[in-house]
Amino acid sequence: MNSEVSVVAQSKADQVAVDVVIVNYNSADLLNQCLGKLLQDASSFLNIAVVDNGSEDSSIDSVTPLLSKITLIKNSRNKGFSHACNQGAALGQSSYLAFVNPDCFVSSIQIQALAKLLENNTHAALVGCRVLNADGSLQAASRRRLPTFWRVLFHVSKLAKFPIFKGININGTGIFDNPVEVEAVNGACYVVKRTDFEQINGFDEGYPLHFEDLDLFTRLLKINKSILYESKVEVMHLQGKSKQDSSIVKAWKKRGLKRYFQKFRPTWEAKLLNWFL
Repeated sequence: MNSEVSVVAQSKADQVAVDVVIVNYNSADLLNQCLGKLLQDASSFLNIAVVDNGSEDSSIDSVTPLLSKITLIKNSRNKGFSHACNQGAALGQSSYLAFVNPDCFVSSIQIQALAKLLENNTHAALVGCRVLNADGSLQAASRRRLPTFWRVLFHVSKLAKFPIFKGININGTGIFDNPVEVEAVNGACYVVKRTDFEQINGFDEGYPLHFEDLDLFTRLLKINKSILYESKVEVMHLQGKSKQDSSIVKAWKKRGLKRYFQKFRPTWEAKLLNWFL
């Protein structure tokens, strides 16, 4: 990855305060790697909160030595990803919030670069980055379109691999000279302005896991804010490595997709989706 050289290091005078929220569930090893990357060059401008959703592995023990550098919330049970994100966000007061998955590796410098981009763009509410797999290939969901019935159909049927059919993910190298406006970014790592996040009341906690980010993006767009994609910041995401029962995750995905369509799509699309699923 060339992200470390493509982002110009900033002096302390140029840095902005960012509250980083990491929601963890049974991902001890990945969480340690995630925090290690963040803390490697972290400054006092980065406030890291880990919200543990009732992990049954060694997650709590593994982060205990870091409690002088991070804030830890220990939920007694899994309260859902959206709820935990809102918990973490409520801890801080910084003008910018970063949401990072425990299986995503991003540096403090990269977080700062994304926050500074938002600081210099009054119309933008949120910015995502170029997300790579472990082998350096681009994850398809780095740039996305918001779900419609036809886009979901093309995505599920794999027709979206043909240029004529526009699915959820946007094909291409994902490399641009400047930030570009998109409908949605990869949910593994992004930064949002706190004022806009709070204006739309944060995450909808009706989503246990999956589609809560697309819901957030949609509501930001509805208040006439823009969402940016910055390809000069590259992070690694070990997609699907967090430990969750696959059958439960599939059920949550269906529930999230249905909720999204009920909230934002025409009635005929929501009914057709229910029949389709």
